[in-house]
Amino acid sequence: MTDETRIPDPSSVSYTPHAIRYGLIGSGILVVVGLIMYIAGLSDPEKQQGAVGWISNIINAVVMIWAIHSAMKTHRDQDLGGYMTYGRALGVGTVTSLVMAA
Repeated sequence: MTDETRIPDPSSVSYTPHAIRYGLIGSGILVVVGLIMYIAGLSDPEKQQGAVGWISNIINAVVMIWAIHSAMKTHRDQDLGGYMTYGRALGVGTVTSLVMAA
C-alpha cells in the first residue's frame, strides 16, 4: 500500500474549515434570497400564509440541506479518503448548521 492510497486518521484531520466555509456560503445565499423576497414584496412576516410562505420555506430548506451535504461530502472526499463515520458526519453537519444560524 503506497502513501497515496492510505486513509488518513480522522483524529488528525479537522472538519471545521469545510463546515465554516459551507456554513458561510449557505447563510450568504439565504440572506440574498431573503433580500430578493423582501424587495419583491413577497416577505411580509404578518402574512406568511399561502403559497409564498411555502415557497420561501422550501427554498430555505433546500439551501440548508445543500450546504450541510456539501460540507460533509467535501470533507469526506478531500480529507478522509472517501470514508466517514456517522459521528463525524454528525459533527460536520452540526458545525455547518451552527455557522448558518449565527
